[in-house]
Amino acid sequence: MTIASEITRINGNIAPAYTAAGNKGATLPATQNSANLATCIGTISGGGYSEFPSYQVSNGVASRRSGVLTGTEFSGISSVGDYGLYYAFFNCSGLIGTLDLSSLTSLGNYGLQYAFYDCSSLTSVDLSSLTSVGNYGLQYAFCGCSGLTSVDLSSLTSVGDYGLSNAFYDC
Repeated sequence: MTIASEITRINGNIAPAYTAAGNKGATLPATQNSANLATCIGTISGGGYSEFPSYQVSNGVASRRSGVLTGTEFSGISSVGDYGLYYAFFNCSGLIGTLDLSSLTSLGNYGLQYAFYDCSSLTSVDLSSLTSVGNYGLQYAFCGCSGLTSVDLSSLTSVGDYGLSNAFYDC
């Protein structure tokens, strides 16, 4: 795999993310590429993340309205539907420390695909209540998270097709 081929492959998956964002009322940019995706998601009513109203997107980086993301803002979420957080925090330098997804029990198809890709400041992920992952649900979700040292998937019992494919690639 080369950098160029990886960029080409990732860009080939951008269209479904824009479709999902458009379906949620986002303003679609003239150039639909990975660089513009976070800003596009930020145009969705409710700050871009109706589940996370305290977030904002600026210059392609998702962050809390005051300060950096700590990962604890995600606690209390019990399920993520199809394409729910697809590419949501892709290459987000502001997401640091432990990601608390301890209340998450189910994940739909493509639910967290590429969601935390290349978030190099993440150190641990608590998915201790997650029991089911849909097709491609965690594919590449934490790829490139070079600071990641632990992930709790202790309750996981059901994984759809490619549900964990490359989830922790290049960590």
